[in-house]
Amino acid sequence: MSMATSGRPSFGLGSNSQDDAKKLGVRKKISRGVIGMTLSAVVWLFALGTASKCIIFAEQVYKGGMAEFFSARLGGLTFPPFGLHYEGQLGAVIAGGQALAVLAGLGMSLSPASGMRRLGSMILIAWAGLWIAGASSLVMEVPSSEMVIITAASGVVFLCTIYRGLHLWNNKKPKHAKG
Repeated sequence: MSMATSGRPSFGLGSNSQDDAKKLGVRKKISRGVIGMTLSAVVWLFALGTASKCIIFAEQVYKGGMAEFFSARLGGLTFPPFGLHYEGQLGAVIAGGQALAVLAGLGMSLSPASGMRRLGSMILIAWAGLWIAGASSLVMEVPSSEMVIITAASGVVFLCTIYRGLHLWNNKKPKHAKG
């Protein structure tokens, strides 16, 4: 009768959980890799797409226009999301600042230094959080099918960003920095 690391007898049935953690099968490694790559692709596409749109918005609103990623409409009323509606020169500065912050967050999330990776992940989580907060507040005002879809998509992106951030937070060194 052997004693497992938990102190409980194993009676020869099963194996040590630490040994199982070390012996990941090829299928499980590939599965985790595909999931990680898919989640990272979602985060990167979201971040690059919205940052580029912020740059376009900054140029538009600096010239006197108005821009927003999405809004809810009820009759003649329009409800813009907080933090994602830009107007005037201040709106241009906000849109440009958001674009720079998101691009900096992406860059920092690739850093070999854990502190920089964590800060970059927090920036990306905050950006996705702003989207889910804006979308969910609007869906409460105007429960249209369009707003429900935007809220669901924002929720998926937010969860992907959190998962990727936690993965980068817990790693000592990112895979691309290992020698």
